[in-house]
Order: sequence, then structure tokens, then C-alpha cells
Amino acid sequence: MNASHCLRNGLLAAGLSALAVGSLHADQAIDVVEAGVGADEIVWISSSNLGSGLEVYACSIDILIDGAMTQGFCIDPWHWSDYGDMAYTAEDLTVGPKNPGPMGTATAIQIEQLWEKYYNPGMSNSDAAGLQIAIWDLVSASVSAATDGADWYTLDSGDDYGASAMIAWVNSDPTAAAANLVAITGPGQDYVVAASALPPEPPDATLNAAATAFTGSAFHVTSTATAPNDNLTLHSIEWMSPTGTWTVNSAAAMGGNDNRALGISFPSTGVWTLRAGASVDNGTTWVYSPSVTVNVTTGIAVDVLQTMAVPSAGNQYWYAPSPVVSKTYQVQYLNP
Repeated sequence: MNASHCLRNGLLAAGLSALAVGSLHADQAIDVVEAGVGADEIVWISSSNLGSGLEVYACSIDILIDGAMTQGFCIDPWHWSDYGDMAYTAEDLTVGPKNPGPMGTATAIQIEQLWEKYYNPGMSNSDAAGLQIAIWDLVSASVSAATDGADWYTLDSGDDYGASAMIAWVNSDPTAAAANLVAITGPGQDYVVAASALPPEPPDATLNAAATAFTGSAFHVTSTATAPNDNLTLHSIEWMSPTGTWTVNSAAAMGGNDNRALGISFPSTGVWTLRAGASVDNGTTWVYSPSVTVNVTTGIAVDVLQTMAVPSAGNQYWYAPSPVVSKTYQVQYLNP
């Protein structure tokens, strides 16, 4: 962490923090800045990656995610924190932290239960340190078991600030309520944070339409709009004429998925451009599908039908064919 794995008053401080989310769009890109240390105690740890006898912070971490402040804890006692704006991704807590992780499902659930039981924004220094140490202990136990002891972390200080009691509680109550947390991983250490701290993910839209059409009849198009945060408000199907004029047909939508089908009647020939849009803020902002171009030709054709009477077999010597009769028809071709 920037403020926990950093030099402060001559001490090398290692703070570990993490976010856990129960359900999110995989690998959501976020911008992370470690803004500082929250409630903390200074402890001594050793780590298979970082070395022995390290004086660090066991603390909550103040983190900016896409400019919004939140708190988290470290889930990664194998990497130092870093400084400045960092490109991170949010992922399911079970797959954090990065190598030598992941922690797995059982540990992720226990961290979510500990968070629900013990975390609050105004927690004391000792409570924050205990929760951080408990998280390190749980993650390390899982990773060490998975790597046959090659990757490990230990607390060298005598006081664990109640971490062992926290772990004993969560082991005794496997059905305890659990918070909704996510892991965030990047170039520094990895953290666990509340899923609600993540910015909403943008919606998406797709459009399906044939490449050719006729004027004068309905042209069938379909579209799907999705929103990872189940917050769709509008779903549009739009088309632009060869002269550059847009027509927008929008409909209310809700939840995480909406399907539409629409018949578009093109009034003129030429190349028309179609797209679909999705909005989660009632049309203030839109996310559009890739554009589809449709070559529209006239649906009206002129055909001439010619008919004549022909004698049946065996009567050709007695009857002559009738004169040819022509009839002109105007035919309208319809879109499928």
C-alpha cells in the first residue's frame, strides 16, 4: 500500500487491505490511489516474498477508486504498496490476491463474515489491526497450504490485537452473515473492499440486422441491451438516413437485460446506418452498439407476363396456337 507499505517516522510500514465482491462483472477496470493509513497499529511481520523482521502497519487503508474515497484492507502480505494513480481491476474475492494467491472460496467467505461482524468506518486502532491480521492469517493459511509451504506470512509481534479470537469466532459460526466484498488487484499490493465502493459498470447494446433491404415494407431488426449492475432505464434502436438524419425509437427498460424487436420502413433508397443504445440514467448518457449499414433498394419492380394457348399433343394439325397476350404487372418485394 502507499501509506502502509511506506516509510513513516523511519519505520517501514506494510499495510494490507482488500475488497471482496460477491457478484460483479469480471475484470472491471478501475483507477486506484492509496490515499493513506486509517486506524492502525505498527507490527512486525515476515513474508516469503518480502523478507523477515519487517515493521509495518496493520490497518485499514484509505483508497480512492475512480476518485471516490473508500476503505479497504490488504489481502496481500507478499507485495509492497505503490504510489500514485494505478491501473487496477476488480474481481471476485475468491480469485484474489495475485500470485501466490488465490485464496479460494472458503477463505473469501470467512473474510466477508469477519468484515460483516467487525468492520465499521470508525473502528479503533486495535480493532482495525486485529481485523487486518486476521485477514492476513486466513489468506496466508490458504496460500501456504496450496503451495506446500513455499509461500507464507507470519506475525512476529507478540500482540495480534484480537485476530485469533476473530478467527475462532468465524470458525465457530460458518453460517454467519457475510458482507459483499471484492478483490482489487494491480501493480501494488492487492486489497479487499466493499462491492458498493466500485463505480457502476457501463451498459452494453447489440444490434442484429440484414445487410440489404427494400423500401415500402417493414425491415426486421433485433437488439439486446445489458447492464451489469441491473440498472437499465432505456433501450433504443436508431437509424440514420443517407442524408444524415437520425430517427430514434426508444423504450423503457429495467433490470440487467432487455430484448427488443422492431420493424423499420425505409422511405428511400441508399445506405442507411443502424445502431442500438442502452442508458442507465434515463438518456443523459448512452452507450451504443457498433453501427450496421443496410443497403436499401426499391421494393417496386415492373414485370411483363406473356401468355398464349398451345394445342394439346396430337392436335397440332387441327388447331393453331393463340396470339401472344402480354400483361404488365407492378410487383412489390417485401423484406423478410
